[in-house]
Amino acid sequence: MNLTLVSLLLLAAQDPAALSDKAQEYAHQKRFDEAEKLWRQALAISPGYFPALFNLGFMKSTQLKDAEAAPLLEQAARANPRDFNTRYILGQSLSRLGRREDALRAWRAALTIQPGNVRLMQIMVVEYEQGRYSRPG
Repeated sequence: MNLTLVSLLLLAAQDPAALSDKAQEYAHQKRFDEAEKLWRQALAISPGYFPALFNLGFMKSTQLKDAEAAPLLEQAARANPRDFNTRYILGQSLSRLGRREDALRAWRAALTIQPGNVRLMQIMVVEYEQGRYSRPG
């Protein structure tokens, strides 16, 4: 390899966006361990980097590793409070962890972003019924 290529590779290794993009490729190829390693590298460089937080949290959530997913998604929600998907998926993970109140809180925040999301409203009705709440709040 020539010196320019090595320099470019080293620069890309320090760029959270480049690491996150490569991690996304690995995740699509179902190379989850490699994807996680790159997202964690991106977060080591930039701890509040939303794409790495969200995508790693989403991957953990889809793998039903909700105890790992929830803290990542909570950080992602703080990094980008107006992202509907983060709050929606966070609510799912929290619900599966039995944290019903926290799940409903995440979903209510999601509804402030997309107030007409009927699917989310339906999910919340079921959650309220399972929790035996007197009325949605």
